[in-house]
Amino acid sequence: MGIFTEKDKNASTSYVDNSITNVSGSLSNEINLKPDTLLELQDTPSTYDDAKYLRSTTSGTEWVAVTFSGTSVYFDAYDATGGTTVLDSWTDVPLTTERQKTNEFSHGVGSSELIINATNVYIIIARATTSITTGTNRTDSSMRLVIDTGGGYTEVPGTYAVMYNRTLGNGENTGSVSAILSLNVNDRIKVQVKRDDGSSSLALLANGSSLSVFSTTGQKGEPGEDGAPGAGASVTLKEQSTTVSGSPFGILNFTGTAVRKVEDQGGSQAEVYIEPLFGSWYGWSLADSESSTNSTSWIQKTTYTSPVIPDGFYRIGYTFEWRRDSTGNDFLARIQINNTTDIMNMNEESKDPNSWHLCGGFQIVALSAGSYTIDLDFSGESTGNTSYIRNARLEFWMITEY
Repeated sequence: MGIFTEKDKNASTSYVDNSITNVSGSLSNEINLKPDTLLELQDTPSTYDDAKYLRSTTSGTEWVAVTFSGTSVYFDAYDATGGTTVLDSWTDVPLTTERQKTNEFSHGVGSSELIINATNVYIIIARATTSITTGTNRTDSSMRLVIDTGGGYTEVPGTYAVMYNRTLGNGENTGSVSAILSLNVNDRIKVQVKRDDGSSSLALLANGSSLSVFSTTGQKGEPGEDGAPGAGASVTLKEQSTTVSGSPFGILNFTGTAVRKVEDQGGSQAEVYIEPLFGSWYGWSLADSESSTNSTSWIQKTTYTSPVIPDGFYRIGYTFEWRRDSTGNDFLARIQINNTTDIMNMNEESKDPNSWHLCGGFQIVALSAGSYTIDLDFSGESTGNTSYIRNARLEFWMITEY
C-alpha cells in the first residue's frame, strides 16, 4: 500500500515546518508526480466480504457490489441419500450433504436451492445420476441447470443433458453440465431432472448428483521472497497524472535540492522526504503584552531560536508598536542575531508622548548551517523617561540555498 502524508520536521511549539513530505509505500506501486505534492502513491480500493464497498467518485462516494479478487469463494454439495422419484415433469435435485461453503453462498441442508450472496463471475459444474428402480423398459431422462434472477426459475441455455437408462440392474446413467455465469446478489440456482420417455420407474442414485460453484479468481498466495534486482522494470512513474516516457522503471533516482532524505524502511517500503526550499524552516515568535523600561541598556522583548538549518539565504521579518513618554529624547530598538550581529537599528523621537507608532520590516541574510537566535531588544536614550513596546513579532523562513 502507498501512503502520502505531511510531517512536521520539528517538534518545537515555537515554529513549524510543514513543507516536509513523507512518502511511504511499496515501490511496486504506481508513483504519480503532481505540482502540489510532488509524489503520490496510488492503490485500488480494498474490497470486503459484506457484498459491497465504499469508493470515491467525482461527485462524492458510492457503494459498489464486491467483485472478489484474490479470495477463495466456493460451494460444493451432493445428494448422499438418493431415492428421489424422477417424474415426467421437472424434479428438483436435493443437496443433502454440504462439503464446502463460504459466506458468499446460502444453502439449507437438504434443499435443492443455492442462493448467491455476492456479485461475481462463477464457474458452475452440475451432475445428476438417474437409475431404474422398477421395470425393464428402456427409458430416457434428462437434467438441466435453472436460475431465478427474480422472475422465477428458467433454464440456463446450454445446460441440458440427456441420460439413457437401459434396464433394471443396468439402468444407471449420469449427465453433467457446466457453465460460467455472471451472478448477482440474491440470484438462485438449482439442478433439475425428469423422465422423458419409457415406462420404467426412475429415481436419483445415492451419491450420484452434485453441484459445485466457485469464483473465477482463486486464492492469492503468500508473497514470495524478494529476488535479486534484475533487468525487469516494475515502477510506473507519472507526472501530473501522465506516464513519463520510458515507464515502467526498475530504478528511481531522487535528485535535486528539494530531496532532503531517502530511507529504506524495510518490508519493501521507502520514505522520500521532499522539502521545497522557499518558505521552509518557517518559525516565529509573538509577544503581545506591553513592556516598558527607563533603562539605557538593551531589554529583550522577544526572541526566536531556529532549529539546525542548512546553508542558505533566509528572511527575518519583524514588526512592533512603540511609544516614548517624552518628545525630547529617543526610543531605541534593534534586531540582533546570536547577540553579536545587528541587522536593524532604530532610534526615533516621538512628537506625541501618548501616541503609539508602528515599526516593521525585514532583512535577508546569508546563514551557514547551524542554529540561530534572533532577538528584538528595546531601550531609551536617557533614564529620565520611559520606553514602551507591544504586539512584537519575529518571523523566519528560508528563501533558497547558496
